[in-house]
Amino acid sequence: MAGRQDPSAAKAAVLTFLTFLGYRLTVNMHLPPIIQWLPLALLGVGAFKTAQMLYRDWRAARVVLAMRMPLGIEGSTHVPTVNDLVVAGLMISNPDGQGFPLGAVDGRMLFYDGPGHISIRAATNAGKTESSAALACFALGKDRNLVVTAKGPELVYLAARHRMNIGQDVIIIDPFRLTKGSGLSTHDFNEIGHLVRYADQNSPELLDKARKIALLRIPEPPGASGENKFFRDSAQSLLAGCMSYAACLEAETGELICNLPALRTRLCGSDEALESFLLEMSRCERYEGSIADTAKRFLGRLKRAPKTAEAILTEIENALALYDKGSVLGQRTEYSDFDPADIKKKPMTVFIVTDPGKSETHGSYAGAVIEVLMDMAIDADSFEPRVTFLLDEFANLSKGPIPSVLPALFIGRSRGAQLISYVQDTMSYQSRYGDEASAFTTQSEVIMAWSIRSVKDAEEYSKRAGKRAVVTENYNLPDGGIRNYADRFSLSVSEKAIDLRRPDDFLQLADFKAVLFFKQQAPQFLDLVSYRMIEPWVHQAGTVPGAPPLNDLPITFKL
Repeated sequence: MAGRQDPSAAKAAVLTFLTFLGYRLTVNMHLPPIIQWLPLALLGVGAFKTAQMLYRDWRAARVVLAMRMPLGIEGSTHVPTVNDLVVAGLMISNPDGQGFPLGAVDGRMLFYDGPGHISIRAATNAGKTESSAALACFALGKDRNLVVTAKGPELVYLAARHRMNIGQDVIIIDPFRLTKGSGLSTHDFNEIGHLVRYADQNSPELLDKARKIALLRIPEPPGASGENKFFRDSAQSLLAGCMSYAACLEAETGELICNLPALRTRLCGSDEALESFLLEMSRCERYEGSIADTAKRFLGRLKRAPKTAEAILTEIENALALYDKGSVLGQRTEYSDFDPADIKKKPMTVFIVTDPGKSETHGSYAGAVIEVLMDMAIDADSFEPRVTFLLDEFANLSKGPIPSVLPALFIGRSRGAQLISYVQDTMSYQSRYGDEASAFTTQSEVIMAWSIRSVKDAEEYSKRAGKRAVVTENYNLPDGGIRNYADRFSLSVSEKAIDLRRPDDFLQLADFKAVLFFKQQAPQFLDLVSYRMIEPWVHQAGTVPGAPPLNDLPITFKL
């Protein structure tokens, strides 16, 4: 837009005013009328020109204003308000105890009560327990069953008694007895004990369930070479067959043999014990001889290719190394103190306590417990009672994928099984689930992240946030310099798209700030909230023995 060379409306107005003064002077001097009419005529012309120029400048201003307003053709994403999120499906109250607490926006707590899954990404020691997991244990009521993995005993001390007080059975699976000072009972759990029920009913599901446990114990690492795949596959088949036979044997005799410590003794002990067990197994006629065939194939391999058989047994021995009779798991996994099927039959919360110092070696036991409970929840094929799996340190719960997790992601919402997974970044999913890792994003209705340290994640969040259109202006000065700038310049505008949120907006989030992605909504930044900021949760929480005193937090929310 070129600058106008015409006199401005301001100049015309000044000249008109001076003409008016001249007219008044002629009137005061009582000059002849013909002389008075001359400035009066000039005054009329000046007023007309001033009005004309003002109208011209008003129209020009409207054009410039329109040029500076983006049309949105390059992007029209905007930051959602609390009301936008409520319309989309979130709540600002939790009267029925079905809402998962997310955080606060403008001093109002947001809850998600839908059946969809939730993915939470935050670095270590970023407050996931205090500002998310503990909140959920207090916010979700009696009608919502929980399966919670706890890194250490803290969460049990904080929330277990509250879950009991609202009328739920509380099961604490704590092999290392980290919660022994809480005064609460701990429970043992045999992760293959449920197979006996299928054998007792002669259900064909037995073989499939045993196969899933074998896949968990001898996983196929993502991106692994195919060199040892034959040995892994053979070991999985043999272990699944042995577990199926042990289940049939216990169903018939009542002997406590369908447990991993007992199987380890028979498969990884002396050669005589191994051959004796396999010979007995080869005579099993159940399931149309499929269990017997597994034993016969391996016995034949022992004779034809002993080195190959030894490599297969090594895979099984590594998988069962934690279940030596003298080890902690060897002593506390022979039988179960509760029926895992109850997770869908009565109000229940299950805490699975892992030792932070042993997560690399013993974390897979927690994954096995999760597999059984999640499998039971899906197989029940009923929406109620809803079961929420609150899985902290999700990536450390297994060496490979937990078999029931992906089915839970795809069909769990219709079966009342909700997965809330806590990881440090999105690569934590990739390391266990490979090409299927994207399901944790695509199948989650809620994604939250804070303490973001992954540049890749920040760039992904920026892309997901969307674009918005802005108008940029360019001014050009004349070649003669700035002296005539007021009268001679050109203005050009252009519309372009920019990120609604840049990657550095996520990487530089302030402490206790999180980003929330809900369904297809643009991201909303919210404040993390401690259970100690909410009445009555602050008074319902237990104390952690030996923990350093915590700073007092003001009660800002009353629910």
